[in-house]
Parts: sequence; C-alpha cells; structure tokens
Amino acid sequence: MLIFYWLNSAISSALSLKDSIAQRCLKFKKEYIDTGKVKFAYRDCPLGFHPQAKPAAVALRCAGKQNKYWQMFNKLCQNNALDANSLKKYGQDIGLSFANFEKCLSDPAIAKIVDKDTGEASKFGVQGTPAFFINGRFIEGAYPFEAFKKVIEEELNK
Repeated sequence: MLIFYWLNSAISSALSLKDSIAQRCLKFKKEYIDTGKVKFAYRDCPLGFHPQAKPAAVALRCAGKQNKYWQMFNKLCQNNALDANSLKKYGQDIGLSFANFEKCLSDPAIAKIVDKDTGEASKFGVQGTPAFFINGRFIEGAYPFEAFKKVIEEELNK
C-alpha cells in the first residue's frame, strides 16, 4: 500500500484555498483513500516565521482530541484571524467543549507534539509548506492534482 504524508500549516492552507486546495483534496480522497489504494497521514508543520501558526496547529490538535480536527481545519481555512480569541471562538462554533478546549490550548504536551512534527519535517528537508512525501518521494509546494496523480500512479505501479 502506498503511503502519502502531507505536512502543512493551517496558514498555508488558508492561502492555498483560493487555488482550490479543497477540490484537490476531495479528488484525492475519492480516488485514492476511499478506494484503499493509499494510506493518508497528515502532520502539522507550522511555519516558524508566522507567530500565529503554532497556536493554530495546537488548536487543531486540541480539536482533534474531541474528534473535530478536520472541522477546525476547515474553520481555520475559511477565516483569516488566528489570534487566541478567534481560535477559541472557532472552537465554540464547531461545538467543542469549551472548558476542555481552553485547557488543552495551554497544555505544554500538545505544543511538544506540534514541535516534534515540525522537527521531524525539518530532518527530512522540509523548509516550507505544503510538503508531501509519497512513498518517500519528496514534493514541496502546491501543485495541480494531476501532478500528484502522476507520482502516485508511478508508485502504485512499481
């Protein structure tokens, strides 16, 4: 089975949304994940130069603890404000338990998990997002679905 890793920052997702990243993801999901051809793994990789990227990644992880990671991901992609108050509001908007979410946001263990993902990405040469590994083949940057399909098909046919 082919393994597809996507390393990303909520910040770059918000910027890429205008370039139809959502449509590409839906195509990818339908054609490869839903059919069982590809195992998908997503890792948060906040951009170090953006002061709100890491808190956004922590908010994603905290939403994930309540099984709402992708709902929070979508909320972040739809909004530009990523300050602490906005992140808390987004949590309420998607129906998170506010007390648990707020406690989680200040949990240093969650920040360490995000830091670990970022450190691992750096070890593999990731300097920006989005970044992808398809069976170990490194692709950095946003490309059309067809570019990924070509690499995926090459890997599946090996």
